[in-house]
Amino acid sequence: MNTNRRNTMKLKLLAATSLACCIALPAWAIDEIVVTTQKRTQNIQDVSAAVTNISGQDFDVLNISSAFDLSDKVPGLVINNVQGYRRTIDIRGIGNELPDNAATKPAVAYHVDGVFMSNDFALFNDLVDIDRVEVTRGPDGTIYGNSSSGGAVNVITKHPNFDGVSGFIDEEVGSYSTTNTRGSFNLPLFDTLALRVSGSHREHNGFTKNVPNPNASPLDIPGAFRDLDDENNTTLNGQLMWQATPDFSALVTFTSFHQDINGPALKGGFDTVSSDPRVVSHDTTEFFKVDNNIGSLILNWDGSSYANVKGLFSYQRYKMSRRLDADRSSLTANDPAPLPTVGIVDLLGELPIRQHVGGLTQKDRTYTAEIDVTSP
Repeated sequence: MNTNRRNTMKLKLLAATSLACCIALPAWAIDEIVVTTQKRTQNIQDVSAAVTNISGQDFDVLNISSAFDLSDKVPGLVINNVQGYRRTIDIRGIGNELPDNAATKPAVAYHVDGVFMSNDFALFNDLVDIDRVEVTRGPDGTIYGNSSSGGAVNVITKHPNFDGVSGFIDEEVGSYSTTNTRGSFNLPLFDTLALRVSGSHREHNGFTKNVPNPNASPLDIPGAFRDLDDENNTTLNGQLMWQATPDFSALVTFTSFHQDINGPALKGGFDTVSSDPRVVSHDTTEFFKVDNNIGSLILNWDGSSYANVKGLFSYQRYKMSRRLDADRSSLTANDPAPLPTVGIVDLLGELPIRQHVGGLTQKDRTYTAEIDVTSP
């Protein structure tokens, strides 16, 4: 009780102090937050839009490893996991209205360094060596064009620099055999050429147990005793910066992401082996694999007082393969109906459930080209 009271008082004191600082300190004493949400470098206070900026330095504090983790960190932003294998972005309730249809276009645009990501499988990519993330809420189609009627999310990575050799590597371990390793290395090659390489590997055992039906032999259930909701992600990123002149630069980037997991845990209504939501009984060996390879070229010419011209070109290749136990149980056509028949058959489950396996492979190859011209 005393602790709660002290915490409350501390919060009030901080609020009062912040207000006093805002009144007393001159404008130059306030830290400037620079964003490029309107395709040009601006102070966030000068942007006439609802913008949220998250610094990459805060990712560890906010526990952000991928775009999916931004969901509860930005006001109005929700990233959904549809059927355990597809992710969509909603801003202020506007997003992908048909998330299970790969041909539909989302209403929130997702960019990396300004390059439009053509497939929502890019949302699975781990965020490694990130400078900041800018989230713009509202209809900004005049700026971001394709798929941005609800807003836009732009991930800005850390680019190669000429300040010298630098880098880091760290690792963390935890329960469920959790291992997270990541690192980054910056190397100036010449006066005008610099290289930056980063990568990460994240894995943990599954949180959900798949156990066999007590009435069946474990040998009859290939997926028995496999842990679902596991993680096995590997990300590699390479960037080469050519600063030809003080006004012209070229940035070449290649990103590779690979995910290979047992699959998501989806508990069916006729799965009565256990009442524990983290214990399921599926009779199918499930898997979920994602392979994303993205290469981009960004040309930037700063015409100073005249105009700034930027060309963004990319090649994107996505592949997803999955197999799910679509009936979400260990029941087959040889098992009795899970529900008793009363009168006529009018409910699902009054007849034996036919075993159904949902398999799907999707491939997508996209070329993008964009020219941005901005001026004062």
